[in-house]
Amino acid sequence: AAITETTLALSYEINTPFSIISGLLELLESDLQKNAGLDSIKDKFYRIRENFNRANAITNKLLNIKSPFVETVHGNVKMINIDKSEYK
Repeated sequence: AAITETTLALSYEINTPFSIISGLLELLESDLQKNAGLDSIKDKFYRIRENFNRANAITNKLLNIKSPFVETVHGNVKMINIDKSEYK
């Protein structure tokens, strides 16, 4: 159960930055078509990189877990806490 709950939570956490990146790419495409200012375009590239790094950090943590720390949250739901787990 801990793995299922953790997988669902992580899917949400990883999907959030990817959704932001997708939206920013659409805005960037629109900016480029409208010849928007360079500051607007630079800001979107910065935010894309920031969200990509966020998703990358989550997946790197998962890949390097040596000993998962399981805790109970929201009553009786068991989840792996990636921040408290032991890493390689």
